[in-house]
Amino acid sequence: MPSIQVSYLCRSCSTLVSSSYTPWGPARVTTSSTSHVLPSLSSSWPLSCGMPETPHFYLATHQKSRAASSLQWLRGAHRDVTYELNALQLAVEESARNRGSFNDLVSSQASRKALLISMGLVAFQQLSGICVVLFFTQSIFHDAGSSLSPTLCTILVGLVMVLAACVGSQLVDRAGRKILLLVSGVFMFLSLFTLGLYFFFLERNYDLKRIGWLPLVSVVVYIITYVLGFGPLPWTVMAEILPANVKSVGGSIVSAFCWTLSFIVSKLFVSLVGLMGSSLVFWLFGFFCVVATLFVFCCVPETKGRSLQQIQDELVGIRKKTNPLQNDKVI
Repeated sequence: MPSIQVSYLCRSCSTLVSSSYTPWGPARVTTSSTSHVLPSLSSSWPLSCGMPETPHFYLATHQKSRAASSLQWLRGAHRDVTYELNALQLAVEESARNRGSFNDLVSSQASRKALLISMGLVAFQQLSGICVVLFFTQSIFHDAGSSLSPTLCTILVGLVMVLAACVGSQLVDRAGRKILLLVSGVFMFLSLFTLGLYFFFLERNYDLKRIGWLPLVSVVVYIITYVLGFGPLPWTVMAEILPANVKSVGGSIVSAFCWTLSFIVSKLFVSLVGLMGSSLVFWLFGFFCVVATLFVFCCVPETKGRSLQQIQDELVGIRKKTNPLQNDKVI
């Protein structure tokens, strides 16, 4: 779980950096929709320089000597990696024997339902408007006429994101995935509703100088609850409910669906603002947060502390009966 938090945090922070240089306006829709890619690439490129392929890849392609060198590089020059390398080779061979196809994914009722739940979670993740908030952070504060400078607001949002990710990595195994997703959906809705209400009165030329801090508070609460729930947890739940033999196929489908939807939402945002106004667009995102909360409550199983078999049984509606005699106390 912490690795997912770190990966998400690095990507989101690079997006925030790019948003600082993204102007607001219909004439720059193409630039604003794609300019976040360059900072993301530039921030990840130095990390990959001099880094070997993974031992798993080398073993899967029958290059054991290179796999040993890669694992030695990862563990350090003075570490004996023989046992770990042999165990990893057995795991790779076992995975290759049991690797599933797309047909295996859709032929099982439990796998189909796990795939649909995973796609539903990442769909609501994007429909909550997170890409818009990250890509247009500075522009949103500028357009809202916040009492603080847009650049300072963006910096504060980035700091809040870092702190929330640190807290979230500790909470997820204590509180559980489902409860964090539910809390996240509720507070994201409240934040977006408040932000939409601010823009509703702003569009009607009300004097909002006394509450110029409200957009910042709304966005900060939105970011905190997103990072604690709908940011990393859809990927965590996907990894825990998909069977191992079809995880690579299902994960590829979910990822492609997620980022396609992300592109569509961010591409349409400025056009929707021009057509509907900022208030209605943020309320639309808030509506999707309400639907997301209902979806989690009704469809998403709790995966904390449960085996894959238990999760799969729940997905197909199997309820294991407990023997009442097991609960009797011996006197």
